[in-house]
Amino acid sequence: MKTLLTALLLLALPTTLLSATIHVPGDYATIQEGIDAAVTGDTVLVGPGFYTEHLAIAAKAIVLTTEFGPDSTTLWPPNVDIPAIDIDLGDIVGMEVSGFFVLGGFSYQEAPVIRVESFVNVLITGNRFDFWAPTGILSEGKSLIVRNRFTGANWYAVTLLEPLYSQVIENTFVDCYCAVLSNAPMNITQNIIMNSTIPIIDYSWYTVIEHNLFWDSGEGFVVPPNNILADPLLCGYGVGDLHLHVASSCVATNNEWGVQIGALGVGCACDCGDCDCSGFIGISDVVYLVEYIFLGGEPPFDIRAGDANCSGATDVADAICLIAYIFTNCPAPCAECP
Repeated sequence: MKTLLTALLLLALPTTLLSATIHVPGDYATIQEGIDAAVTGDTVLVGPGFYTEHLAIAAKAIVLTTEFGPDSTTLWPPNVDIPAIDIDLGDIVGMEVSGFFVLGGFSYQEAPVIRVESFVNVLITGNRFDFWAPTGILSEGKSLIVRNRFTGANWYAVTLLEPLYSQVIENTFVDCYCAVLSNAPMNITQNIIMNSTIPIIDYSWYTVIEHNLFWDSGEGFVVPPNNILADPLLCGYGVGDLHLHVASSCVATNNEWGVQIGALGVGCACDCGDCDCSGFIGISDVVYLVEYIFLGGEPPFDIRAGDANCSGATDVADAICLIAYIFTNCPAPCAECP
């Protein structure tokens, strides 16, 4: 009788109370072994490392994540004709994949990097994708694709088929032929889409596209209303640093909607006196500042950078300070902008 009562009580407990955390490589040597051992409600927590394998998740709603994020955990699929991560949940309640740096794929590859087939939400968030495959994420289910970084997609970074109202929110797409291809109504909001030939292809005609920033799109692309056309001012586009400069329109305090745009937050600012944000202080900064003060030119990218003498204002005294620094042995502009 006690055994039966105990069993009934266990069945009555919420799934979250019974869930377990499976560590890779602590408990299992490979990620797939950890997934195979998991049941709905479990978390597979992957430690730092370079993992060469394909992952298949079927009929179980788990959290697949990493300890320290995509800068320390890489997934490299050895066979380009098989998805790196294949998710087939059917009508099982949704799951999460987060914190991976997924590499791989070639221009002749047929398989997507991640394939999703599910009738309910699958959250794909906080990942970094660097690939040349025709498709990054191919979703035949309802997906929430949030705060990921995509670089180098040969064709489509995200392809969404059939199910209604998937969400593509706060991602950064760089050097992708097409960021999003959609066959069904969905929301595409608060994304950076940069250096994309065809940023968005929408066959549904009812997709909500707003509060995104577009830059260097293909010829003929017209930025939809309620979106921004501007340089996103990434900290280090050429070296893969996709954080935002403090003066970027993607920062919530710098756009009319007060929303964060893109996958990453602020990561850099201009030095005091570096008015054109070139990375060094020279005569061009003096010219920039003089044109701003006397001729109504553009303000410094970061208005605080124009305050070279840290007086709390940007004026002719700052131009004099820069000239003295460049041509004499006067002290450098203050180290921290006010």
